[in-house]
Amino acid sequence: MAHPDLDRLLDFSLRFAQDLLKRRGAFFPFAATVGATGELKPLAVHSDEERPDPKKLLDETTEVLKGLARSGKVTATALCYDSTVAVKGTAKSKQDAIAVALEHASGEAAVVYLPYRKIKGGFSYGETIGVKGEGKVFGQG
Repeated sequence: MAHPDLDRLLDFSLRFAQDLLKRRGAFFPFAATVGATGELKPLAVHSDEERPDPKKLLDETTEVLKGLARSGKVTATALCYDSTVAVKGTAKSKQDAIAVALEHASGEAAVVYLPYRKIKGGFSYGETIGVKGEGKVFGQG
C-alpha cells in the first residue's frame, strides 16, 4: 500500500475485526474513514433487526461511504466484512477471512484479506493477501 492513510485504515480495521471475533465470535460489516484533516473515524450502519443481513449492511455502508466521498468529507475509506479467500490459489482451499476494501481519493484501491480459523480458545490467523481493488467509493471502478 503506497498511501499512509490506507495503511492506517487497514491496521485499524484488522485490529477491530479481530477484537470483535475474539469477543463475539463474529462481526458485521463496518467501515472507517480518513477526512481531509487526517482524522480516522469508525463508521457503522445500524439496523433495527436483531440479526441483520450482512449483504444489506455492506451495500448500505458502501452507499454512505460514496456519499461522504462525493461531498468531499473523506479522502480515504475502508470497508471491512467477513469473507472467504483462496489461500493456496484454488477454490478448494477457500478459508474464512477478514476482508478490508481500501480506497483513496487519488484512485488507489485494494482489498486485503486476513485468513482465519476458529481454534480451541480463539482464532488462528494466516498471512495477509492483497489484491487490486475496484474503486467503488470514489468512482474509479
